[in-house]
Amino acid sequence: MKKNLTKKIIYLIIIVILISVSSIFLLIPFSKKNTNLYYSYLNQNNLINSNSFSEEDFSSILAEEKNGLGSISIQNISYYKKGFTNYTSQLKYKRVNDDILNETLNITYLGTQFKGVLTNATRDYLKSTFIDQNKIAILINESLQISFDNSSDEDGLAGYLIYLPCLTPIEINEIYINKGAISSIDYAIKEIKCYPFIYFNYFNFLGLQTSGTFSMDIIFSYNLTLKNWEATQINYEDIVVINKVQNISADYVYNFEIVGEQIIGDTSIEGTGKASDLNVSLKIIPFDRTQLTYTILKLNGKNKNINNYTSDNIIYINLSDSFQANNSEFSLSFTTEFRVQFYNAVDKTWAIDRLVENLYIRERIYFPSITEGPSRLVVRFSFSESTILEEDIIDSYTQFERAITEISPEQFGIKIITPVLVKGELACPIAIKYQAIRNFRIIIRDNFDVPLSGLNIKLFYNNKPYGTYISNNKIQPIAPLTTNKNGEINLAFLPDGFYTIAIYKDGNLEAVKTLNTNQPVYDFKTEIPHIPIVVIVFGSLSILIICIGVIFYFRNYKGNLRT
Repeated sequence: MKKNLTKKIIYLIIIVILISVSSIFLLIPFSKKNTNLYYSYLNQNNLINSNSFSEEDFSSILAEEKNGLGSISIQNISYYKKGFTNYTSQLKYKRVNDDILNETLNITYLGTQFKGVLTNATRDYLKSTFIDQNKIAILINESLQISFDNSSDEDGLAGYLIYLPCLTPIEINEIYINKGAISSIDYAIKEIKCYPFIYFNYFNFLGLQTSGTFSMDIIFSYNLTLKNWEATQINYEDIVVINKVQNISADYVYNFEIVGEQIIGDTSIEGTGKASDLNVSLKIIPFDRTQLTYTILKLNGKNKNINNYTSDNIIYINLSDSFQANNSEFSLSFTTEFRVQFYNAVDKTWAIDRLVENLYIRERIYFPSITEGPSRLVVRFSFSESTILEEDIIDSYTQFERAITEISPEQFGIKIITPVLVKGELACPIAIKYQAIRNFRIIIRDNFDVPLSGLNIKLFYNNKPYGTYISNNKIQPIAPLTTNKNGEINLAFLPDGFYTIAIYKDGNLEAVKTLNTNQPVYDFKTEIPHIPIVVIVFGSLSILIICIGVIFYFRNYKGNLRT
């Protein structure tokens, strides 16, 4: 009896040990060996050609990165200053000087009149119509009355006169005597100190007379120059675009000064200076004026009521405003509206993200464009890029060789101020080259918290398959991803931002998960039903052991009953 009891105890101990061992195998954790999955496709020499957009697709229409300014014309002038009739320092003309000093030749200045505009100032920087003309050429008539008396002069008059208008530089076009045009062979244009003056032999023209009076009208062209003539956008840092398509309001200041020169001196030439005696009346016609809203007008630093100076959005400056050739600061503030669009954007702004060098150097390309608004005004604005940090940037550039105005750090990412943009271009491609150095370690488990191996994983970035090339029109995705025996995938060299993984088992979509590179490790539990082979093997072994134990038990139990 005692011997049988000992055998039963031994059998029971063996069964318990076997069951315990099988249970221990089930409890042993799987290896946590961390294998970095560097994409095999990176070593297959299959990088996208860098010339994925061409000059044919995107071309510049600007000759210079400046605003078109429209045209400025002279309406009238006010000027009253007698020119030079003698040169005391020139012995060659001493007899004319003596005639004037003896008052046997009197040249009376009657005035200077505006006759019209020969050329307006205009600036248009579009390539198809490029004009950069900052001078206004006007036609002027200077009127004189000449009287002479040869009867009282013992030596007799010289018989000719000389005259040099004060305004300079000029080009003499015609001369009228007694309101009739005379031929260029009846007078000569000579120079003194590089200034052209009229030499007129009135004796030859009128016939030798003792005395007489006649009128002379000198028609000449004269240039006024626009200095510091420009329109400047002043609020581009404050315009923040956050959508693929967005309306913006841009503020500008339109400035210029009128500069004219004259010869300085009373009876002899002392040099050249500003034409302080010249007042002008102007007509200013900005490009796209019907799309502009004028806000402030200043003349020589003083605010003016803009409504008193505009008609049909054309600005008129009157002679009564004393707008002088040497004191003529014009400033017009205005606003206008544009519609901005990021062409073919994947995210709100960027259209292409691609690998360009090594394993981690990528390039993000943006196609900002202006679809509505003035056609001659360039505009800038800012937008944020939250998934590139300033320290990750390697370079930045544009296809049109226009400089990106500014890239500066923000709390999250960077702020980019675009190069100049203009309506009429499909887009102005700009690119930022940066290093993508983020990574993920992802563990996927079943509904029993057991790691799942052999699952197929697809990775998405901004709802596009992630890869060496990402755009709306073309994708070059990464190689297929499969969880290893520990249920892991390890992803390296990723751009910053949000990702989505789609989890497939046997071709069926089982789960979709969202990830953020701010958290490099994710451990996902799924609802995938899963019975691992190890559970089946050791579970079956446990059942078999139990069954064998039961059989031994009952066999011994019956034997005990017989004895």
